[in-house]
Amino acid sequence: MDLQELLVGNMYTPSSWFDFAQRLKDIDAAAPAAARAVGKHGDPTPFAYYPVLCQDYDFNLPSYATLNRHERALARLAPVTRLSSIGWDDVVGCQNWPTKVTNPQRGLKVEGTPKLLVTNSRYDVATPYPWGVNVARQLGREAAFLTYDGVGHGDYWRSPCARYAIDTYLVTLQAPRTGTHCPAVWPTEPTAKRSR
Repeated sequence: MDLQELLVGNMYTPSSWFDFAQRLKDIDAAAPAAARAVGKHGDPTPFAYYPVLCQDYDFNLPSYATLNRHERALARLAPVTRLSSIGWDDVVGCQNWPTKVTNPQRGLKVEGTPKLLVTNSRYDVATPYPWGVNVARQLGREAAFLTYDGVGHGDYWRSPCARYAIDTYLVTLQAPRTGTHCPAVWPTEPTAKRSR
């Protein structure tokens, strides 16, 4: 496991940050005994994210020049944010991948299932709302699309309305009507008091 993989994996879970800090300290240790402490975390395992992603997605970026054109276009379209670091990591992580894409993205063809519940937050930085809309559109009559009108990745813990709809679906297969919206739940106070 390389340092970047270790970093990315730990940034998703703040509760792991103290262990992550200790691992960095152990890796950086000058004393051989402290450096050997890295072994107590188990043997490193290959990070399968990129091998899976790069087999499943054709980003159609044959050269650095193409990537550079996309970067400039993003800067024009979104001058403040410029790009999504999550998406950018995926794209550049697969650039010049040594094997062919074996399972490229394609339209969904689903028939004969119970309603499939698709949910998406209106303002999700990891899976943009238009993606959820597109999945539901491709599924057609097979889909029930639920929109959480708030911010965040993953709707279940963000809203009692979304949680109820998802729980009901998982237990009974009764999906909400397509076009159902759950209102945003906004914080009413800081999560922690700031010291002045």
